[in-house]
Amino acid sequence: MYNTPIRFDGDIIITDPCYIMREDHKRNYDALPYWWDFVSKATYHVITGTNGKTFKSYTMPKPEDYPDCREKNRGDYGNDEDSVVQAALDLIFSEKKPMFSPTLQAELDAYHKAEEKWHEENIDDWEKCEYGEEMELLGIHTYLSDRTIYGDWSCTTFNSDTKEKIGEFCADAGMVAVFLLDEVLRYNPDFNYHTEKLWTTTLIHDFHGTVELHREGEEVAVVGKGNINFIGKQTGF
Repeated sequence: MYNTPIRFDGDIIITDPCYIMREDHKRNYDALPYWWDFVSKATYHVITGTNGKTFKSYTMPKPEDYPDCREKNRGDYGNDEDSVVQAALDLIFSEKKPMFSPTLQAELDAYHKAEEKWHEENIDDWEKCEYGEEMELLGIHTYLSDRTIYGDWSCTTFNSDTKEKIGEFCADAGMVAVFLLDEVLRYNPDFNYHTEKLWTTTLIHDFHGTVELHREGEEVAVVGKGNINFIGKQTGF
């Protein structure tokens, strides 16, 4: 999208698109399934951390821990490409026949099915919008968004005519974007980085003109031309 000017009319913000994501649309990690809840012969030992708190460290059982353990045959591997490759590697490099437990495999299959279901039901907005590149999927249509090339950065926005500082912005996801503030607030009414975290977001009031991302060597500059002429460029890491 470099050197493709986009028209904006209204209050605009320059920031990393990851900052505008809704907190209530993030993944519900409390519902994330864990393999040890599915594997009946999983064992654990208690570890005490440096802060004095204890937690359980689980160990995956072996097929030999199950009564139905037997030698693994070709039919136990599955038919996908990875399974076919693994079967060939085991045949070539295993010193002894690998062991297999139908019960353990069924438990692991149940876990993987639950994990897949969790991922399907917990697509957060950051993933839904292709990590800031397809903001239309969140209802935001007037925007400019792309990778910084450099990665994470801190930048300063200057008035191109007076050379005065307008604001700052930075990146945590290696992205830079320009949005109409009204569209952002319609999507996320709780967004306040433009007033509460000023180092993350430049706010320009009542802008009427075009903005483009202009590549300068290995850096990207945000260039606005209109009733206010400005440039946002990297000034830190």
